[in-house]
Amino acid sequence: MFGNKKRLLTHEQYPRYLVFCLEVFNNIIQYQYEGNPHFIYQILRRKKVFTDLQELVESGLSAEDLPGGDDEGKFRPTAEWVK
Repeated sequence: MFGNKKRLLTHEQYPRYLVFCLEVFNNIIQYQYEGNPHFIYQILRRKKVFTDLQELVESGLSAEDLPGGDDEGKFRPTAEWVK
C-alpha cells in the first residue's frame, strides 16, 4: 500500500511508514525466516511490488512525480521535501 508511487506522495508520513514496513520485513526474513513460511511465501508471490518499489528508488522522485491538484487540506509535497 505504501509502496504505490501515486499513494506514496499523498501524505507526509507515508514514506516513513514504508521504511518502517521494510525494516520489519527485513528483520522477519533475517531473524525469523524458518518460523514464518507463509510470510515468506506471500513476499515471493508479490515480487512485482518489490521490483516496482526498487525501480522507484533507483529512478528517484522528481517534482514531476508530485500529485496534481490544489485541494485545501490535502498534503502537497514540495520538490525540496521529495529530495
